[in-house]
Amino acid sequence: MTGKVRRYLLLLAAGVALLAICRSDVLLFEAPARLADQTRNGIGRRLRKYHNLRFLVTFDEAKPREWIHRQPTHAPGTEIVAGRIGRARRFNGNQYTYMETAVPWSDLGDRYSLAIWAKLKQTKSPQTIWYANYDQRETGFQLRDGHMRFHIPDGDGGGQTLSYPFTAYGRFVHLAAVVEGPGGKAHLYENGVLKASCPLEKISLPHQNMEFGKWRWYAVTEPLHGSLDEAAAWNCALSPRAIKNAARARLSLPVKKTPILYGLWRLLEAHRNAPAIVLKMLDRFNPFLHEGKLTANGLPAINLLFSPRDSRHFIHGHDLSLAAGRRIKDAARSRRIIAQYAEQTVDAELCLAGSDTHYAPTKRAGYILQLPPDAPFQGSSHIRLIPPEAMADNLLELAAASAPSTNGNINLPLCRLHINGLPKGVYYYEPFEISKRPRPPASTLFMEPLSPGDWSLLFRPPAAGQAPAAPLWPDTSETLKSRLRELQSLLSHDRFHPWSRREWSWRIRRATQDLPTCPPLPTATALLGDNPAPEYILADLDVAALSTHGWTLHSSRPDIIATDGRVIRPETTAPVAVTLTLHSAEQPAAPPLAEFNFRVMPRQRSWPAIFISCTEPPAYNRRVDFQATFYATNQDNAPLRLSGGQATSGGLKYRGNTSYWRGRKKPFSLRFDESAQLIGQRASRYLYLLNGYVDVTKLRNKLAYDFFRDWGTPENPRHAPEIGWAKVFVNGQYLGIYEMCTRVDGDMLDYASDPLDPGAVLYKMRYERMLFALPQTSSF
Repeated sequence: MTGKVRRYLLLLAAGVALLAICRSDVLLFEAPARLADQTRNGIGRRLRKYHNLRFLVTFDEAKPREWIHRQPTHAPGTEIVAGRIGRARRFNGNQYTYMETAVPWSDLGDRYSLAIWAKLKQTKSPQTIWYANYDQRETGFQLRDGHMRFHIPDGDGGGQTLSYPFTAYGRFVHLAAVVEGPGGKAHLYENGVLKASCPLEKISLPHQNMEFGKWRWYAVTEPLHGSLDEAAAWNCALSPRAIKNAARARLSLPVKKTPILYGLWRLLEAHRNAPAIVLKMLDRFNPFLHEGKLTANGLPAINLLFSPRDSRHFIHGHDLSLAAGRRIKDAARSRRIIAQYAEQTVDAELCLAGSDTHYAPTKRAGYILQLPPDAPFQGSSHIRLIPPEAMADNLLELAAASAPSTNGNINLPLCRLHINGLPKGVYYYEPFEISKRPRPPASTLFMEPLSPGDWSLLFRPPAAGQAPAAPLWPDTSETLKSRLRELQSLLSHDRFHPWSRREWSWRIRRATQDLPTCPPLPTATALLGDNPAPEYILADLDVAALSTHGWTLHSSRPDIIATDGRVIRPETTAPVAVTLTLHSAEQPAAPPLAEFNFRVMPRQRSWPAIFISCTEPPAYNRRVDFQATFYATNQDNAPLRLSGGQATSGGLKYRGNTSYWRGRKKPFSLRFDESAQLIGQRASRYLYLLNGYVDVTKLRNKLAYDFFRDWGTPENPRHAPEIGWAKVFVNGQYLGIYEMCTRVDGDMLDYASDPLDPGAVLYKMRYERMLFALPQTSSF
């Protein structure tokens, strides 16, 4: 074969390969990311096989992943800062700042070594660094009484403790511990220098997951003030020379131990989005795609005006939130700006969208805009502005949020965003008070672990190949596909949107490939209209679309809910249960197609109700953002809107001890953004929802507190919490009747403004010695 023929064959093969790549969506969009993930997993396998590593976290990524087991981590409240090797995680000493991993201590065995870079701030209180305390077994690094300590448990409630005076505050130091096994010794090092040693007889590590900044697995009682960099654990005893080399290292372990694979992984990570970027650049040369069509489409426009200082604030907050994988607290605080839309100019407040545990990894930032109540934008005065690419995993929900208009077109919830007059592309908008996106079911709220063995549930990824949820009535598969194609046609003209027309087609196929072809049947939730839940009906149902599908309704109580959805609330004092059955108009005698159960509230409601909505499951040791709607006991249907979020240190969390651990009906603690008067005569930011675990009557607290309060006099009042009852709904699911309770704090005791003579004394129990002690200040 001549050289010229070989060259022609090579050119032909290259052309065929290029054509195959261009014609294959898998090679363009899926293969680069899959290859990068496989390379990273290969690094972890080599570190485990050839270097005896059993745990490694480098803290460099926005969403840190453990290298050896390839598991995700949770790091609420932490921030990215410069570290000793790359990036580090800063812990601000807050009780809601910590880091969890899915690797148990017991995986290390009897012979192991630990190493971590730490930069600690000097405080009077103890600090937990890398620690575990469960089943009378304590292990890990802890700073207490000015001494760095390392504990090795023996399984019988005791063990050995190594310690030395710690003075290296304010700079990164290398902490290392080596456990040689039963019959050997344990050694504690700082920057490669031996600080303490002791003999060992027995070792029994707890079956608890490794955590940072937490003393007990279910609570942060000794928070960490400082920063942590690369943490590693080996299932072997490292030599003093190896410890000294680790303390002098300038490169992370993946770079040092697997340089070729690590370099390949970094190269693949840098170019995993290269095909999508090239296709988007090609779209920009398409003469049929131009931004003028966005204006011609009639999308509403909104212009946000703010100062250069505010602009730097949002850019800085966006960059730090991207790096941390969560919205930092400073980015959650609102700034006063000016908004222009619909030929009006108003004062407004703006902050970045996100939460304490999540921030969309997109180049464009999302915003939460607060407008005056008398000047709403598209019917809402409190809206989210989200770049459509941030909803890459929720395209069906984005399509479901669209609605057909009277002229047959599709009303897309999109607008053109401008900042200081400069276009920033097309954004998706939705009301902040009641998000159109569906919330996770309330059943997920009970995934909180009840023992260390349950931790794997929190880190378990979704099942591979899991089919997407069926479309919600009245949407069908075809209507959702048509709306997504309309979105593709529109957003392809937006030069700020990162997806090309080719990528849009691929994403639409992925989102709709497993949708059922038959039209879905309606659910009780789909017929609610303006009602908050099927168990709490106050207004007419939305059943107008049923007739277009050839369906009719039969009602068990037509005097309460008519077949046209009209609701007549009863004059009784108790709710009335009503069952609606769905029938085919062509076969009215056939069995019903579906059955819907509703509870219609009386005109005079005797029970208040609170509806809580949150996008992520609550936890026992941190708060999550929530929105709530409170219906008081009166005839007025207008509810009270409440919220609690990161900016004001508010949110929703579990509370209690015995009532939490032993009851499936969990008690809650709510902290609002602003004070609200829900029970009693005093407004408060706090509300406790008690489940009455040991009191099925739910009367003892109310009677005891009322009696105690009534025994007081105006000159000598007796203070006690206020108690009430309410029906509680979480994400649309009825959880039952709870006791509403106010917080025991300085406000309840009517503390005077003078801290030297507050006029009352509030005692708080200290956990360490189970004694009562007067707090240092009277402000709560």
